[in-house]
Amino acid sequence: MYWTSFIWFASAVAPFASYGSAKYVDKFDQCRDKVLGIISGNDTLGDINNDTIWERSYIYTGTVQGLDPRFAREDILSLTYNVSAILNWIGSPQTALSATIYNFRQIRQAHRQAGLLSGGELYSSWNNALYVLSCLNQFDIIDPSDEVHHKEFLATLLYGLFRPVVHRNNDGPEDGELTSQLLSHLAFQLRMLRRRAVIPTLASLATFLVAFIFSVVLLFAEVGDSSTVDPLILGLLFSWLPMLVIFTIVDRNPVSSRHTGVLITRWLYNVNEVLSWRATRAEDAATIQWWPPAPPPKYNRPRAEHVPEPDAEQNIRDAGAAPIVPVRADKFQIKRFIGQGRSIQYAGLSYAVMKEIPPKERPLKDFPTHYEKFAERVHKRLKGYLPISWFTTVMISEGLVMTEVMLAFMLAFNTPTVGLGCWSGSCGIYAILSSLCWILAMCFRKPGLVVTCLFHAFNSRLCVACDGYDACGKQDSRSVYH
Repeated sequence: MYWTSFIWFASAVAPFASYGSAKYVDKFDQCRDKVLGIISGNDTLGDINNDTIWERSYIYTGTVQGLDPRFAREDILSLTYNVSAILNWIGSPQTALSATIYNFRQIRQAHRQAGLLSGGELYSSWNNALYVLSCLNQFDIIDPSDEVHHKEFLATLLYGLFRPVVHRNNDGPEDGELTSQLLSHLAFQLRMLRRRAVIPTLASLATFLVAFIFSVVLLFAEVGDSSTVDPLILGLLFSWLPMLVIFTIVDRNPVSSRHTGVLITRWLYNVNEVLSWRATRAEDAATIQWWPPAPPPKYNRPRAEHVPEPDAEQNIRDAGAAPIVPVRADKFQIKRFIGQGRSIQYAGLSYAVMKEIPPKERPLKDFPTHYEKFAERVHKRLKGYLPISWFTTVMISEGLVMTEVMLAFMLAFNTPTVGLGCWSGSCGIYAILSSLCWILAMCFRKPGLVVTCLFHAFNSRLCVACDGYDACGKQDSRSVYH
């Protein structure tokens, strides 16, 4: 009882403690932006500039002291995000199912659009463009509230996706061929990452579905005077799990989300270099500064966000440190993976882009005006109202999950005696709290810190409450039957 009270108290205090620490996070962001501005040469602090910041050893480029190198920072963050995703799936399955089904719907729409827009011409380019777009749709990017950087990001993205579509061998500038090669190479790598685990995952899914179906059928057959209905109630309560698993498997998710994010970031950086080269009207494509190759990281430190002096760079490479990332790559950095309902937010980049694709009568020929207007329209759509299709998907997901939860509630309410008990109360609490999280997710396009903390608090309380009521329900069932 004391442990249960402590957990309830901790889950109630956690949102406010997290909110109180936000000011320190803001200070860190300000310091980081200041340092990055000095490194890039756009800012100074007294006599500290992009040269003296390295000469006076203000920046430490070695390993993090006092930490076990086996526990890398990225691995710890990945573990935290995985725990958060599990809380989302168990605490509010209708919310996770809404995000997964909606992304699957966008994938289907992208597949149809590729055939309709190509009209038999340049189908591979259209298919590659919309495939990469659907993969990027599952990653967190620059928030639309940062209008300047968001529009710049969108302009580069749309140029890299749709410049190959309007490319012809005789259309003049060489950037069409370069962007076409970059896009096809990225699409090929993303497809290879997707295919590596499809067959084993589908085999595991088939085994799981067969075992789940047989277990539920056998539980119905064994219900009688000498057996409890607890396993059957639990099976009905979590009958939404196969649907969530199926949609996450058929979803367009790669094997390694971290590696996929690096590939897309590198592609965006190279596309931006091609765009800059085209804007300067330079004739020699050899002047393009492509993303530099680097060895894989070995030490527990974040990826370098600067280009050191030659001697320092050589020392870092010899030590096996993190690969060197160009300074201008920060604005194209792909953030964490939010697919499969891992993060509670609306992911509609693919929908917004497909809705604003110009018709064949008005192709993207005028550079860079048409691409900038294209990015402006996509930006407005992402900041506007949520589409009707999103609310339709949300309501369908709520209906699917609530149907199964209510089946478990009805069975628990009528057995072993008619009335509200521990099992039926557990199902009722599950329905109420999970629906509260679903309402919060439906009202906010991208919830802030306070709403996210409330969301996780509801999910944590839900897991604790269900565990306690299930244990109580099992004890009551044994006392009644025996």
